[in-house]
Amino acid sequence: IFTFAGPRGVERLQAVAMLDGAMLSTIRASEAAVSTVLDVVRRLEADPSRGLTSTEVERRRALHGFNEFQIAEEEPLWRKYLNQFKDPLIMLLLASAFISVLTQQFDDASSITIAIVIVVTVAFVQVSCVCCLSVCLSVCLSV
Repeated sequence: IFTFAGPRGVERLQAVAMLDGAMLSTIRASEAAVSTVLDVVRRLEADPSRGLTSTEVERRRALHGFNEFQIAEEEPLWRKYLNQFKDPLIMLLLASAFISVLTQQFDDASSITIAIVIVVTVAFVQVSCVCCLSVCLSVCLSV
């Protein structure tokens, strides 16, 4: 495997491997995206009309693994909601509510706490809506 050190660390430029005496080429997705179909087919040593033989599929699978995406598990909603409290202004308001409790200003403490819950909930709903809309938009554009 040939590598080079780029601005984002070590990246794969092109990998060529030997498996049972045969050369198997790979191509990066960014490279394939700007190449013609015939160039990619030629580079991957495939036949566009017949595809790959069963033995070729097994050989490539042994080298590269299955053609599957690694999908990360999504963060639970409750954790996303609690992450809203990490905002510096929210933390400042929480500290203010805590100080109000210590000084027995319970009206102020409850008002601040209610305001925090409202602001955090609205921000959470807005972020959730934006995420849903972006997923819907990407699905609509890909069809």
